[in-house]
Amino acid sequence: MPAIAEGIETQDQARLLHDLGCRLAQGYHFARPGPVAEVDAAFLRLNPALAA
Repeated sequence: MPAIAEGIETQDQARLLHDLGCRLAQGYHFARPGPVAEVDAAFLRLNPALAA
């Protein structure tokens, strides 16, 4: 069953989860919350094929 680890704040936490086989995570270690428009723009920069 897929699971998303939440509240990841350090590289050590991210590494441990990766080593345990958890491939989905979110938290301040990866990015701080932001305005929807900025998050959308950043996502589309990383995934330009979805802009169409």
